[in-house]
Amino acid sequence: MLAYGIATIGVEFATVFQQCDDADAGAAGRIGRLSGTGWAIGYVGGILSLILVLGFLARTLRPGHAVRASTLFGLDPVTHQGDRITGR
Repeated sequence: MLAYGIATIGVEFATVFQQCDDADAGAAGRIGRLSGTGWAIGYVGGILSLILVLGFLARTLRPGHAVRASTLFGLDPVTHQGDRITGR
């Protein structure tokens, strides 16, 4: 928890310097578009990461659902190994 807190503070301090450079990244009329594109790419990356983690690591067997009995790395869904490895 302490490492997470320190990392969060570090990210926030780094973000300040990154945002100061945004004005130099493009023409004055396109700063909003550049910023919005950055946010959109970040969200798409987060969604893809979620799909990969849930699809390949955290599969579980549910009664009545046709789900493979193993995951990409051979984790056992019966003992919920995929849930434990992803922290889900």
